[in-house]
Amino acid sequence: MGDSMVLTEERPLNHFIDGGSDGYFENGRCWGTYLHGILDNPSVVDALIAPYTTLPGKALNYRQYKENQYDKLAALLRQHLDIEGIYKTLES
Repeated sequence: MGDSMVLTEERPLNHFIDGGSDGYFENGRCWGTYLHGILDNPSVVDALIAPYTTLPGKALNYRQYKENQYDKLAALLRQHLDIEGIYKTLES
């Protein structure tokens, strides 16, 4: 939730089919948006990385990478928190 004020000409990053728009596009290296999950889109991530490397890379499964990170976070939380105690509190 936010509201950005553009002090120069409006240059939206995204144009929607209902005529609305979102974000601001300065150039390929500088833009912003309020769209949640935009960095889950492999095409967007590839476009962001492209200006910084000419090395070919293997395709990354972004969804699987994200799930692996969630699994690591869950394991860390289970290790350091009383998860059963939290569940019992929620049931009350």
